[in-house]
Amino acid sequence: TRSPTPPPTDQPTNSPTRSPTPPPTPKPTDSPTKRPTPAPVPAGSPQDNIPVPQNPVIPSSTESPTKSPTDIPTPSPTPVPTPTPPIPATGLSAPDQSDAPDEYQFIRDAIVANGFAGLTMPQNADEGSYVRSALDWISSENNPSSLSDEQLVQRYALACIYYATYGVPNDLTALRDGQGQTPEGWPYDAGWMTDEDECSWEGIVCDDRGEVEAIELYSNELTGHFPNECVLLKESLKKLDLYDNIYMNNVGKEQHDFLGELTGLELLWLSDTGMEYDGVPEALGNLVNLIELDCGYMSWFGELDGTIFSNMRDLEMLLLSGNLFFESIIPTELGLLPDLAYVYLDDCNMGGDLSALPSIKGGVEFMFGDNPGIGGTIPSNLDEVEYLEVLSAYNCSLTGSIPESIGNIENLAEIELYINDLTGPIPSSIGGLTDLVIFYFDGNNDIDGIPEEICRITENDGFDSMTANCLQGCTCCTECY
Repeated sequence: TRSPTPPPTDQPTNSPTRSPTPPPTPKPTDSPTKRPTPAPVPAGSPQDNIPVPQNPVIPSSTESPTKSPTDIPTPSPTPVPTPTPPIPATGLSAPDQSDAPDEYQFIRDAIVANGFAGLTMPQNADEGSYVRSALDWISSENNPSSLSDEQLVQRYALACIYYATYGVPNDLTALRDGQGQTPEGWPYDAGWMTDEDECSWEGIVCDDRGEVEAIELYSNELTGHFPNECVLLKESLKKLDLYDNIYMNNVGKEQHDFLGELTGLELLWLSDTGMEYDGVPEALGNLVNLIELDCGYMSWFGELDGTIFSNMRDLEMLLLSGNLFFESIIPTELGLLPDLAYVYLDDCNMGGDLSALPSIKGGVEFMFGDNPGIGGTIPSNLDEVEYLEVLSAYNCSLTGSIPESIGNIENLAEIELYINDLTGPIPSSIGGLTDLVIFYFDGNNDIDGIPEEICRITENDGFDSMTANCLQGCTCCTECY
């Protein structure tokens, strides 16, 4: 079975910010073209499992923090524990006073002053944890008291991201490298863990106030797991791009719930990461400002609950391709989203039928291919989606005939209906689609007529290809199977 052909060169005016994530084989949507500019890796970049000294060396502007000495000073006696406040909904635990030395109090105070009372530190602030490494690093900075509370919190959150994902082993890296092996760190980390302004660190974008509005760590070999402390940036963060970090392994509710606290997010790109969840995280339902949700080819296995999307009124692109949703139907809630234009649910074991598609009035690209569980007929009122450009439902179990009304969708550029159980003649109205450049209908053995009018599409500007079964005798098809 061949994969769909790439889309035409001309893209719709209101296309997604970034093209959807490609599956393992080519698909109609282009893969991202952006890649970070390579930068030298600072010497001695610390890892999550390397302890940091009690009295760390102050880093210079060009060096990463010095690694810990072999002999670690004996910790101070453990004070009498105080009652632990309730764990908040963010996934960040309450302070662990028994493990956190008093020397970190100024950081806790700064976090509380920024409105995060009770969210100061997770409980695992012991030696060797990413939290302890982040605390030790920020304590070692050149005159940290000169930093505002806001900047202390921001640098602490970013330090947690670094130490939690830089060369940190997990179950996925153990499968690749062997148990107990430490993976390589990030290839692109210019500026990180130096006293340079964090807004100049590679992959960090700040707004005019110097607050982090975008984290762009795509294709950067993150490992470990992405930490809950990202919540400390929620007031300014609008974009989180972790695309193509396949060994970053957040597992389950505890390591996904923080996403629901990032309520200012407009762009969330997590495709091709090693994140694991039973279905789609319910916490995503809080992200009412999302414009693009790009979470394909991960390990989200379970039911696709459509109610999660009900309040995403600004959503324009939904990409969940390559996950495993166990015969879930196409959510009817998608029809409630007025700006939704790009829906990619191909190759994710969907079931049901295509009856929900006409309600997605603003649809531009519908991709539901490689879902053999999707059956039923092609809706006769699909022409109500008047701006539709791509209809892809190959390798499904569609039955009945292709409706004549499909010829009313004037913007259609691609129709991919190969490998189904369609019957009857091809509608002659398709020949009048002047923007159509790809039409695949091979693999439907009971198609019993190909009108000559279909051949008119071969005269369209940019025409690419048309396929049919060889026995159907298509005189103008570019290939037959």
